[in-house]
Parts: sequence; C-alpha cells; structure tokens
Amino acid sequence: MMRAAAAAGIGAWTAPFIVESLTSPAAAATGPCACYRVQFDPQDNDNGDCASMQTSSVGGVSPCGTLTSPSCLTPITNLGSGNSLASLGLSITVGSSCVNDNNITFTLNPTGSFPTTSCPSPRRIVAAQAVYNGDNTTCVQASPLTTTTASFAKLGSQDNDTEWVAFQLLIACGC
Repeated sequence: MMRAAAAAGIGAWTAPFIVESLTSPAAAATGPCACYRVQFDPQDNDNGDCASMQTSSVGGVSPCGTLTSPSCLTPITNLGSGNSLASLGLSITVGSSCVNDNNITFTLNPTGSFPTTSCPSPRRIVAAQAVYNGDNTTCVQASPLTTTTASFAKLGSQDNDTEWVAFQLLIACGC
C-alpha cells in the first residue's frame, strides 16, 4: 500500500493538506468577508443630533466615490435607509453637532445588534470615508481607523459654512 502511494506521486500526499488548510478556521479568517456599506447624511437630520441619526440610501459620495475594501467579498451589500446607529451596534462621539465643524468618532460593538442575520458577529469596520464641505468639497478617510472605530477630524475653521455632508462605513461580517 505504501509503494502504491509512493508511485502515485507527491500529489497524493499534498492534496489532503491543501483541503484541510482551506477548511481551517484560520484560513477562513484571512480571506475576504461579506460586507455591508452604510451611509449617514447628517444634514438630513434637522436638529444636528448625531445620536438620533439614521442610515440613508447609499449612493456615490462625490468626490469620494463608492467605498470599497480588499477585505470584502464582492458585491458589497448596501444597507438601506432608516436604520439607527444602535441597530447597527454603533455609537457616536461628537462635539455639539454632527453637521458643523466637529471631530466625530463612530464606535462599533463587534458582537452588538445588526438589522440582518446575514451579517454574523464578530463584525469590524474595514473602511470609512466622509465628505466635508467647506470652501470646497473634500473627501476624508477615517484616521485613525481600527476594527472598532472610525474617527474623522474636523478641517478648517469653525464657521457655519463648514459641514460634514455624508459618512460611509464598510462593516465586515463574521471575520
């Protein structure tokens, strides 16, 4: 039996190793994950109260374009409008208003709630961007960005013409 296996060549010995490595939990965690793209438009919230902000329909955020990440499988699912921060396992830290010129941080609870069962925990933030409108429209990447936080620093002077226009976050599921 050993001679027959040796005559079959090295492929007979490596195939079980390859199949096993693809099915291991470690291999699964290193590949792309299912992701949801969420968008918040703080200007749709008349009172500027970030805590009550809800998701809006995801669209191209000019000049940023559509948020993507190599950590996500394609296609990326756009989460629709009307979801609260809490329903996404998110909280927000901000100054006096999420519209005007303030630093803003989104924090994700990796095992918190989520509006669809097709996004199992643990969840993580894999990309985030925002549009900031002052003298001109600027695309801002979250910095710092960790697996549980996306922070956006205020830009320019604090005048009423400077505003956050939209935030997009990519949330990876089950990895």
